[in-house]
Amino acid sequence: MNVVEIAKQLVNTKFYQGISNEALLNVFNSYFQDATEIAKVQDENGLTHLVVGMNCHLQDLDHAILLSGHMDTVKPGENWDTEAKVEGDLLYGLGSSDMKSFFAAVIHNFEEIKNLETPVVLSITSDEETLGEGIKAVTSFMEEKNIHPQYALVGEPTKNQVITSNRGNYVHVLSLTGKECHSMNPSNGINALYAASHIIGHIEKLEEVYKGRATLNPILVEGGKMPNQVCGKCLMKLSIRTSSSKIHTEIEDAIATKVEEIAKQYQLPAFSFEKVFELSAFEQKPSDINNFLCDYLNTSEGEYLATTEAGELQKYGIENITILGPGNLDLAHKQGEYCACSQLKFYDENLPKMLQEISKKMDIQNEKGGMSK
Repeated sequence: MNVVEIAKQLVNTKFYQGISNEALLNVFNSYFQDATEIAKVQDENGLTHLVVGMNCHLQDLDHAILLSGHMDTVKPGENWDTEAKVEGDLLYGLGSSDMKSFFAAVIHNFEEIKNLETPVVLSITSDEETLGEGIKAVTSFMEEKNIHPQYALVGEPTKNQVITSNRGNYVHVLSLTGKECHSMNPSNGINALYAASHIIGHIEKLEEVYKGRATLNPILVEGGKMPNQVCGKCLMKLSIRTSSSKIHTEIEDAIATKVEEIAKQYQLPAFSFEKVFELSAFEQKPSDINNFLCDYLNTSEGEYLATTEAGELQKYGIENITILGPGNLDLAHKQGEYCACSQLKFYDENLPKMLQEISKKMDIQNEKGGMSK
């Protein structure tokens, strides 16, 4: 089966929030049945993820390549045509770009990857599009098994461009408690929505200050119980996305300071501002491997505006990471998603060559003592 046919099979094996991933797990297990070892990793929500030792046992690895991706897609909208089909050079279907074409290339090159002297581990998570707990479960598994890869290739769709940073997603919850009273005499209470409006306005100003370096997006505001009552409590969720942990801290501190100021101004009985979810930013670092890939592919380094699992891998301690894969993220998460077959075939043809050269560079850097183990 050629790489496009494999991609079609993966696209037609659906998995997204609300349905089981058992069928897709079975497809991956069948393709990797000759791998040295396959481990099923469950996260705290009971969802199953896979870690595959393609040519190695999953224990005591400090000189390994990690290939990383997610099997889930977004949930399709009503009347979306999600089935795989090829029209001209385009492979259509849900997940064709994000990110089943990457896995098709890995599967198609399985035999060549198995023959690499460097151990190669494949991580396949199941909830990147929703909760993002899978990659944390995988890194916990690797810690338990003493697996510390020296390099990671995350196969998110980049149109085969080398990406060396991506924005993290930090979700905060703001809770403001005022004082309820009958709306016929609002002065008897404290309207939590009024207090929240000042903080939202401050967030909008910060969005302008950090334009191009971060995005701030209030994603939920709740408050009030009934039309004849002053709102006594307001809850807001805020998403901050940036590729710099330093900038995130600056924004977080600026908002926290404003919250305290407004709480004092309105004499709020209680208030809080806390981070409740994090998928870490992937921050750019000097890398001989990424320099090589840019030269090899005749491209330059870029930033990914979306969040990927690369940040959590960097947080785990993997210093050399590349986001590189076939497909176009701008085409994902919507009707009519596609991946150019020529792009997929190019990636498929060059993947084993890139991994071979990366392996050599890891060896050279180890000899020089220049790569952390």
